[in-house]
Amino acid sequence: MKAQAESAFFELLKDDKKIFDFLMDFGGGGIVFFPNLYENDCYLSPRAADLEEISSRNMSKAAQKLREDYAAFQTENIPVIDKLVFSHESGLLMERFVHVMLRKRENKTALSMIIGIKDTSESDKKRRQSYKEAFANSERFKRSIVGALPDLVIHCDHTGRYLDIVNYKPEKKLIYDKAEMVGKRVSEVLHDGTGLKIEEAIRKSVLSQKLEVVEYKLLIKGRVQYFEARIVPYKKNEVIALVRNITDEQEASIKLTRTKEALQQTNEMAMVGFFEHDFLENRSYWSKTFREIIEDSNSAPDLSLTMERLSFADSKDGIYVLFESLKNEKKDRLTREIQIRTYKGRTKWVKCTALAEYHKIRCVRFFCTVQDITQQKKTEQEQEQLITLTKRQNDQLKNFSGIVSHNLRSHTSNLKGLIDMIREDHPDFSKSEMFTYLGEVSENLSDTISNLEEIAKFTLDSNNELDRISLGKIVAKTITQVKILAEQAGIEIINLVPESVHVDGVPAYLDSIVLNFLTNAIKYRDTDKQSYVKLFSTVKGPYTVFNIEDNGLGIDLDRHGDKLFQLYKTFHRNNDSKGIGLFITRNQIESMGGHVEVKSVPGKGTTFMVFFPKVSRSASRNEG
Repeated sequence: MKAQAESAFFELLKDDKKIFDFLMDFGGGGIVFFPNLYENDCYLSPRAADLEEISSRNMSKAAQKLREDYAAFQTENIPVIDKLVFSHESGLLMERFVHVMLRKRENKTALSMIIGIKDTSESDKKRRQSYKEAFANSERFKRSIVGALPDLVIHCDHTGRYLDIVNYKPEKKLIYDKAEMVGKRVSEVLHDGTGLKIEEAIRKSVLSQKLEVVEYKLLIKGRVQYFEARIVPYKKNEVIALVRNITDEQEASIKLTRTKEALQQTNEMAMVGFFEHDFLENRSYWSKTFREIIEDSNSAPDLSLTMERLSFADSKDGIYVLFESLKNEKKDRLTREIQIRTYKGRTKWVKCTALAEYHKIRCVRFFCTVQDITQQKKTEQEQEQLITLTKRQNDQLKNFSGIVSHNLRSHTSNLKGLIDMIREDHPDFSKSEMFTYLGEVSENLSDTISNLEEIAKFTLDSNNELDRISLGKIVAKTITQVKILAEQAGIEIINLVPESVHVDGVPAYLDSIVLNFLTNAIKYRDTDKQSYVKLFSTVKGPYTVFNIEDNGLGIDLDRHGDKLFQLYKTFHRNNDSKGIGLFITRNQIESMGGHVEVKSVPGKGTTFMVFFPKVSRSASRNEG
């Protein structure tokens, strides 16, 4: 059977060129080949079978276990790195990293499995021995090795006195030339305690006859640079120090540390923690912030305990459901908001973003960030409650407004009816001053109720949807409505708004806005000059601006500007002024997402500027 497996291996090697590349990259320690992934027959290359540390029997056993795992998962990941555990002849367990390739041969349904074993330590020993021999006998090899060394090779005695210095990288020259350093002690050249630190390491190396590593920093040309000196015993009471400039590595490390610290601080401020579980090693980890979120500072991290902490009460519907969803939906990332109960019994909401790492369709690692969103959830709930309460109160207010309006209108109608009856039955009494005053009060009361009813109807109506409307058509239509009034007043209306100008709005509101501004311009015209009102549109930033300009009486904005749009505020002695038109107009404009501005000079005229947000593409296509 072994011969058949060997024959199948070389046949596959001949047919599939990619296998040769795989063997060159990953087969340095030997090859185990299974012609059929679902059968035990295998071929071991001589190097795999002759491993000194591992018997071929144990090699086959470990390889068979790996084959069974792959057969069970029925995967075709190519290539895959894995780890095999072999039994040493002494009874100890040993690990070898291997690479796996699964190949399907042409016209064959079965998968073949090739296991490439990492090169053995014995080969490493032989290679190191050949390097030593080459270094001793080959000047060229010696130069190659030295060329790969760090910046300086320094020869010192046991007191730290420089005996020789070789600078193989002149572009990285240090502080002094060789002539200035040889014969002096390190502490005489490097001050601020650095030299003493290196001399102490030299003495330790001489006494222990072992490697000593010391790191230090120097200020060179205004820049702090970092160095590493690896000090090894050489001859009696002498050492060799290999000095390497590690500034780039150190600065990168410092930058990474600062980034990690900044990230940690950011996570702590945002209350974002994380946990992970490694299923291969059955090991869990909890971050500091995660412990703060679950209010458990002492428990040892454990997967079952994590599931318990990230669930509500005794249920398992928290992180467990997220983990199951991740597996069932075949995704590598999912986010859920979960309600939990902490170790101290407090209820919290957390936002979990989970990531899973799979190997051969098996989850080998589970990582999850956890953010405390309790306050955010509380705010959302309060907003929902407020919206519900406001809607209920608004509905109640609408009902109340309707009832009050109906009852008041009934009373005023009755009052007016009684006054008419008295006027008809007692004509002499109706001519009295008191009766006349009573009639005026009744009329004013009726007008006030009508105005308040109109204001209430607009204020409580919040269900208006915006349509795409031609402002030019609205203006033209409204001008027709006031044409006779304008001619009687001798005022010229100049319309410069084209029909192509559109705004997002409520048709009834736009009619009311244009009509109110036009009638105001007519009402507050200056009778001592030829009056006009000019309507035109402009664009200003994200707004379409509707301008109403007149040369009428004008308004003293310094005196009345802050009261201009308030209810029942009037600024001219005009008997028709009620002080509700501009109040309603401004609210109509703002309800459509716009705002109104005004410029005015007493005696010269007024310009109102209505800012409408530019037409959105999502608005309906009603042309108005």
